Amino acid sequence: MAGDVVAFRQAPPSGRLLRYQMALAETMFTRWSGYLRGWQALAESYTHVHLIAYEALLDDYENVMTSVSGLLGCPVGSFPSRTEKTT
Repeated sequence: MAGDVVAFRQAPPSGRLLRYQMALAETMFTRWSGYLRGWQALAESYTHVHLIAYEALLDDYENVMTSVSGLLGCPVGSFPSRTEKTT
C-alpha cells in the first residue's frame, strides 16, 4: 500500500482533476501543496476564513468545534462524539 501512496503522490494530475487547475502541476503532491498554499494565503488575508486541520479534529474535536461555533456565532452545546453516527 505504501508503494501506491508514493506512486499516487508522484503521478501527474489527470482526467477530471485538470478541469479545476489554474496552472499545470507536475505531480499530485505539487497540485495539493499549491491548493493548500492558496487556502493559507486566504486565511492570512481574511479574518472570516478559518483553516482546520484534520488532525486537530481528531486530537481535540470538542475544542475545535467550540471554536468554530464561536466564530459562527452559534450557541455552544454538546457535540456528538466522533464515533456516534448522526442521521
